[in-house]
Amino acid sequence: MNRKRIVVSILVGVICSLLIAGFIVFQKFFSHQSLQTRVVELFTQCVRGEVTVGQVDFNPFRGITIKELNINDPTAINKQPVLKVSEIFLELRPLHLFCGRFLIRGITIASPEVFIAKNDKGEWNIRELIMPNFKWPFLLVKGSLEDGIVIENARVNFQDTGERQQGKEVFSISPISCFLSLASYPLVYNISGNVDDRFWGNYSFGGRLNFKEAKFDLNVSARNIFLYEELVKKIPSVGAKLWDNMTPSGRVDLTCAIKYDSYADKKSYFNFVADLKDGAFKFKQWPLPVHDLTGIVEFSDGHLYLKNLKGNIGNLEDTTAISFNGDICLDEQGGILTVDVSNVTGTEELVKMIPKVGDKVWTNYKPTGRVDVSATCIVKDNKVKLDSVTINLRDTNATYIHWPLPVHGATGRLEISKGNLCIKKLHGYLGDGHSTSLDLQGQINLKGTDGVFNVNVSNINVTEKIIRMIPSFGQRIWTEYMPEGRCDVDVTCNVKDKKIDYDAIIDLRDMEFLCERWPFPVIGASGKIEYSRNNLYFKNVSGYMVTGMLTNDKNLSTAHFNLDGLVDITAPSCLLTFETSNLAVSEPLVRKIPGLGDRLWETLKPLGRIDVRMDYRINGRSKNPEFYTVINCKEVEILCAKLPVPVSNLSGFIEANGNTVYTRELKGRTCNGDVSAVLGLDLGSSPIRYKLKLNFTNTDLSEFVKVALKLDKQWSGFISGQSEFYCQGNGTATMSGNGEINLREGNIFDMPIILSLFKVLNLSLPAKDIFHTAHVEYTMGNGVVHIEKANLVSDTVEISGTGDVNLDGRIDMLAIVVFKDTSFLSGIPIIGDVKDFLIGGIVRRLTKFEIKGTVMDPKTNTVSLEALKHPSVKNVFELLKSE
Repeated sequence: MNRKRIVVSILVGVICSLLIAGFIVFQKFFSHQSLQTRVVELFTQCVRGEVTVGQVDFNPFRGITIKELNINDPTAINKQPVLKVSEIFLELRPLHLFCGRFLIRGITIASPEVFIAKNDKGEWNIRELIMPNFKWPFLLVKGSLEDGIVIENARVNFQDTGERQQGKEVFSISPISCFLSLASYPLVYNISGNVDDRFWGNYSFGGRLNFKEAKFDLNVSARNIFLYEELVKKIPSVGAKLWDNMTPSGRVDLTCAIKYDSYADKKSYFNFVADLKDGAFKFKQWPLPVHDLTGIVEFSDGHLYLKNLKGNIGNLEDTTAISFNGDICLDEQGGILTVDVSNVTGTEELVKMIPKVGDKVWTNYKPTGRVDVSATCIVKDNKVKLDSVTINLRDTNATYIHWPLPVHGATGRLEISKGNLCIKKLHGYLGDGHSTSLDLQGQINLKGTDGVFNVNVSNINVTEKIIRMIPSFGQRIWTEYMPEGRCDVDVTCNVKDKKIDYDAIIDLRDMEFLCERWPFPVIGASGKIEYSRNNLYFKNVSGYMVTGMLTNDKNLSTAHFNLDGLVDITAPSCLLTFETSNLAVSEPLVRKIPGLGDRLWETLKPLGRIDVRMDYRINGRSKNPEFYTVINCKEVEILCAKLPVPVSNLSGFIEANGNTVYTRELKGRTCNGDVSAVLGLDLGSSPIRYKLKLNFTNTDLSEFVKVALKLDKQWSGFISGQSEFYCQGNGTATMSGNGEINLREGNIFDMPIILSLFKVLNLSLPAKDIFHTAHVEYTMGNGVVHIEKANLVSDTVEISGTGDVNLDGRIDMLAIVVFKDTSFLSGIPIIGDVKDFLIGGIVRRLTKFEIKGTVMDPKTNTVSLEALKHPSVKNVFELLKSE
């Protein structure tokens, strides 16, 4: 019994000794100093950077409490610690301690605060924080961390230590609660939790921490976050700038993916996605706010991506759809941005907001109306530069500074790229109505140095205001031609070095012209006029020339014409071919003919209808017009000052070349007979010179007496012959010429000269002895008509004479009366001095007379014949000349 007690006592003593020794060892091992050292060593194996611990407490029945744990920044990017933890509680299993096993059931981290910072180089302070392949022996014990790691009331601070941010805190997130559970590998943990931040609202996150390879993945998501100034400015790097430039508001759903790999070339990856719900912003360089905005904004790898952002601009009464897409590198402050605006209403404020070109576009064009706009912007050095713009016109109005008529209802497409404006199939209308159609296409350098474009205007109403606005020569066109009416215009403009060259095609519809060099207004003109290099080309231009008023003074007298040719508007010089048909010729018309009208009327006094073809030339140096004119006469009447009778039904051609006028195949009627004429006029000489050759046939003598001589005589017969005249000036003194006149079937017995002759013979002619045939040959000069031969024939008596007749009516002639029938002499009471002569082999009985006075009042005396002095002659005229 005693022995048993002794053994038991020994065992109890040994056990107590072991317990006391174990307690002493345990107390030494888990002392505050020992635990603090162990904790520092433990974290030093896990991370780079200085680790400090404030206090470590051990309770074998609860666990280990670590207070005031700090891990400093190993990169010196941030002056603050990377991690500050208020308290860490490690929950232990006491029984395992007695079994020699250090097993942590769970960890609770209270109020940790993380400071994440980056510098100007984009380097993060956590890039080398975690030590890869570190070992926590107690974590390798089976059954460790069954309850996971709980983080309570955590706070994450994001800082930018660059010079521009001056180390200020950008934003922070708190409070954060999360739970980490051990994954398949002891150093890999799954993390999940939520945040109830006063700025960012309530959101959740999850991911994986890999302590073995020193990397982690973290995904954060939040719903219905309301944007406001304080919140937006907390966004890292871009927040303050984003708010200052755009003032965003509305609701967003946020997702954020964060990856970190200590050994990768690119250690950290940050992807931030904002799904806008009913967002809004107002860009400070854009006058209209954007609202109802939806779409995706993504920030990744230093880039800000805008993905199909859609919204509206303007007020609620007049909204316009807008969309954005882009890629902007925030680190390099550059990128590309596209903006599409649908059905936007152009205003002065809106146009002037277009970078660089807005003010100029508004000043030159003043565009208003509705358009669709697609713009591509280049962002460089934090500045937005317009790269290209595509504008689809819907119903746009504009007024070009150098053109008086506004363009309205314009549709088409404009493209602006690299300082060039490309116009593609622009269609609109000019003026107030929709009758004038405009088509425009081409390319223009907005700096005004070069470009080419084509303008086609249909049915334009041409007015003085429009013409005078044409660059370079509009004022002159109006002054010289005064065009009005309607036409189609196709203009090609080439701009180079700020100089504009025009090529134009003008299709006249119903135009009117009043040319300062042409006396007749033109109406109803149609055809084509082409302009190129200061030249106007008239191609088959036709219309009506106003020649005067009709007798009722209500309707215009017009003539149709065609015009072709060339006009140099700078010289001035021109070469035109003018044709008109069935032109009514009158005194007002003739007198208006440039250069020769008055002289032509005074010389010819033409009336009737004609066809005219005129080549009209002006030399730019002399400026004196030159004409080549062909006139086709149709039923023309001429009352020439040099002709005693008018000419009617005149047909044939009159040609004028400068100051020279001549005729071809000119035929007409005068005194019921036919007449043909060859005329040559030199209107350039001083005095005027002309040559006229007339051939006349079957002219009615009775009509000639009434019209030319103004006598009431019963002379009759038919006159034929020819005359040729030369003259200088308008008077008769310089007129010269020659001709012959023949009479048949005549009845001129009571002519004053004949009556005077027979009065001297005291003889009355029987009715059967009327003078039925006559022949006269004459020359003219110095105001005197010299009768070379004059022969009047009847059945019984023949009168031959020669001499002079002045144009004032005075005469000085010699005449011989030839008696054919000797029985006729017996009836003469006083026969005078009658001689027999052998003339032409036939014996003739003659008496000679001297005639003076005037044509209408002749004084006749007989003159003796000296027969001995005159041998046989061939005819009476030789006898008269020899006498």
